[in-house]
Amino acid sequence: MDKLFTCSVSGLTYDCVQEGETFDSRTFTSIEAAKLGLIDTPFFYLIPVSQRGLESAKVTDLSEAGMGLFQHYTYTYDSESRLVSRKDELSSGTSNFSDYNSQGFPRNGGDFSYTFAPGRTRPSKITVPLSVSSAVIEYNENGWATRLYNGTDYFYITNTGTLSICPE
Repeated sequence: MDKLFTCSVSGLTYDCVQEGETFDSRTFTSIEAAKLGLIDTPFFYLIPVSQRGLESAKVTDLSEAGMGLFQHYTYTYDSESRLVSRKDELSSGTSNFSDYNSQGFPRNGGDFSYTFAPGRTRPSKITVPLSVSSAVIEYNENGWATRLYNGTDYFYITNTGTLSICPE
């Protein structure tokens, strides 16, 4: 059975709820910075390099046997809105990023590779090697995730409706 998320936007905050099971909340630094990156579905924080303009991301388990908050990341950027670091607020671990491509996405010495459709500034596909997490995420022309390959299985994402980050 498909797991559906109901999502909404208020100002710079994007929230998704999955039928009382999980709650995903993202806060962006600005509208301009948010439009530089891609929009991943909930739980896609394993590949943070798609994010630009994301200030924080939290996922909470709301199920009956819920664990409470189980993912919480904060992000820092340089003056060109390029991702510099991602901090796991629950474990205090920090991942640092550098070595950017011409569109401002981190390559980190080739750990991350990007495919761009002609004339686009946001990737249509991001590939992460097995040494990092072995995943491929594909995106539509609006920057929304449409398919994930985790090394063994494909997961298809259907995006419906319209949402946009907007000023309050």
